[in-house]
Amino acid sequence: MQEAYGNYAGDFPSKVSPTKITDNAGYFEDALNVTHNLVLVTGIRFENFYLDRLNYSQGGSLQSSLDFSGNYHPVNYRAGLVYSLTPSLIVYGQFATAQDPLETTS
Repeated sequence: MQEAYGNYAGDFPSKVSPTKITDNAGYFEDALNVTHNLVLVTGIRFENFYLDRLNYSQGGSLQSSLDFSGNYHPVNYRAGLVYSLTPSLIVYGQFATAQDPLETTS
């Protein structure tokens, strides 16, 4: 039989894996009128993630061998074109990059 740590069998204590994420980012964007009907839009985003994670056993004791932390510095960009077919009809297309979110494996 499994021992209960919360209100129900199988509940975990509140300190299972406290995680602190600090994210600072800056984004710059510009639009350039190439012609009367065509606009080039570009942008770049710089980020700084700091991740700090503690791991506790189900009984509440710290398991420092499973703790981890790290700094991540993803840079993403985009470029797009906006074209005015008529004053009331505009088409837009873009290319952009992205990063996968932080994750853990078991």
